Amino acid sequence: MRNNVSIERMRANLTREELADRLGYRGTSSVRRIEAGEQPLTDEQLVVLAKTFGCTVDYLLRLSDYRKPMVLTVLDRKREGRD
Repeated sequence: MRNNVSIERMRANLTREELADRLGYRGTSSVRRIEAGEQPLTDEQLVVLAKTFGCTVDYLLRLSDYRKPMVLTVLDRKREGRD
C-alpha cells in the first residue's frame, strides 16, 4: 500500500538511517520497503511517524489529503452561516 512516508521523511530532512533508528530498525532496507508500500506499518510505527512528521495517520496512509486534522469549531460554523 502506497503511503506518504518518503515525502514526509524528505520534508523533515531525515535520512533513511535516521528514520530506521526512530523505528527501531538496524538498517535502511525496512524503511525502503515501507516507503515503497511493500511492508505494512504497525499501529505503533504509525504513531511514531505521525508524531515525528507532525501529521495525521490518515495522511501517512493516503486516506486524507490534509496533513493536519481539520477541526470545525462552533465559531467557524457560525461564520459560515451553519448554526
